[in-house]
Amino acid sequence: MEALDAEQVIPASNRIRLPFGFAKRHGVLLQQQDQGWQLYIHTATAPAAVLEVRRMLAEPFQIKRLSAVEFEALLEASYQRDSSEAQQLMEDIGNEVNLA
Repeated sequence: MEALDAEQVIPASNRIRLPFGFAKRHGVLLQQQDQGWQLYIHTATAPAAVLEVRRMLAEPFQIKRLSAVEFEALLEASYQRDSSEAQQLMEDIGNEVNLA
């Protein structure tokens, strides 16, 4: 299992975002909820992956186990939403920049 380092964790609007490759490969999805951090895992998630998230986050979190299908859908929706938000931001920046 590869370790996460500080450069791999990308802040996104007051929350820590695990790299997509790590999240998908190890079956972990970390989200900040109103009541605190929530770590979603699926039935095949190794305990070492949970420990690595705990080490990197260094804050308490709740764990919720999902079926593999539920986990994949939530993972894809979470990262796809952030990707489209980033794409829109880049388009907005591009519209404001006058290179002439």
